[in-house]
Amino acid sequence: MLLLSYLLHTVLAQGVSGSPVSDLPPLTNSTVAADPSPGCLDINNCRTTSNIVLSCLATIFACVWTAVHRNIPRPSTDARSQILNFLDMGKVVLVTLLVPEWVLAWAVRQYQNARNITQELELRCSPTRIAEWTLRHGFFISMGGFHYYKNGRPIHPLTAYDVLGHVLDGEIIPPTDDEIQAMAQADGLSKGLAVLQTLWFVIQCAARRAENIPITQIEVMTLAYTSITLAMYMAWWSKPLNVGGPIRFAGQLAEGWVGHREKGFLHYVNLVIGDQDYEVDMRSVPRVPAFYGGPTDFEHIRADAVSLFAAMIFGAIHCIAWRYAFPSHTEAIIWRVSSVAITAFPGLVCLYLVWELSPYGDISRVFYVKDNIVLMIAVTIPFAAVYVLSRLILLTLAFTTLRALPATAYQSIQWTHFIPHLT
Repeated sequence: MLLLSYLLHTVLAQGVSGSPVSDLPPLTNSTVAADPSPGCLDINNCRTTSNIVLSCLATIFACVWTAVHRNIPRPSTDARSQILNFLDMGKVVLVTLLVPEWVLAWAVRQYQNARNITQELELRCSPTRIAEWTLRHGFFISMGGFHYYKNGRPIHPLTAYDVLGHVLDGEIIPPTDDEIQAMAQADGLSKGLAVLQTLWFVIQCAARRAENIPITQIEVMTLAYTSITLAMYMAWWSKPLNVGGPIRFAGQLAEGWVGHREKGFLHYVNLVIGDQDYEVDMRSVPRVPAFYGGPTDFEHIRADAVSLFAAMIFGAIHCIAWRYAFPSHTEAIIWRVSSVAITAFPGLVCLYLVWELSPYGDISRVFYVKDNIVLMIAVTIPFAAVYVLSRLILLTLAFTTLRALPATAYQSIQWTHFIPHLT
């Protein structure tokens, strides 16, 4: 940590006391303009550029690491499987950092699927040895909680259809709610540290705002991440975290669902809108796919609407820095335009989906769009390209604006240091 801090400080130190790299005067936050302080004069009450960056990165990582409840990994314990499981976890974390709204859609889809499974179990199966069917049972089944073994070797995960049939036949006795929780390997210490880090970060940002001390653009971006990861955590509230392995089933399997993989462009359309789970054939995969939520009919559109609403909030938080100090007038304009773009695009699509989901709309019309490739290319791809480009621009500006922060941005609020936090 100290070495990383030193390297970041070395790289960014040139901009700590530098002036804006433009002949135009920077746009200033009204709170900055009203502050007559010459800057941070007392080293004990100051923070450095590396402190700012490290606290933001620690908060984002803590949020992502604890919010993402991954599916059950491959049951095999050989070295190759462990490496693949580690790479799967890295892939999930990376995708969450780059497109958190898409991961949120996955979380909501899986919640909807788990709810449907639970309702089906309540309707068709007696409670047997458990007190009641809970949402945790639905999550456990959808995330690959049961795995078919043959001759002592893992073959493939069981679908919800498989589990339901074998529960009805008395061949599978599901674990109780407490037993499922005991199977989860949730680290209370890491979750507690993540909560403390996030709480401290939000409090210190609010305190800086209340005391008219500037907040940097990278801190605004971090606040946006905390909002969308909170939504993920709510969707996965009942999903077991870090279950080490599935329950074995070695009985006779009945005929189950066989997926049909779309080819070419339609496959990528399904991937974007969250309809790719219908393409998964559980009988041909070694474990539940990393981003599998389960088929949910039209309900994946509702998940898309929820994620788009969260994405709109994610973008709107970037607008907090509308009148903040920037190294140049051009960068300020680019930040504003990009913030509006990532707020407006998901907002418009969300309104359209809400309309189609209402009694006045027709949700089936949403599906016909993907069959019209020309319309999809003409409308969706350009908007998506602008959205992705705007996100990349904001990410870049969050770091490049660190080269010329207002002097008061380095002032720290002393009482917030008494709140436990990572960095």
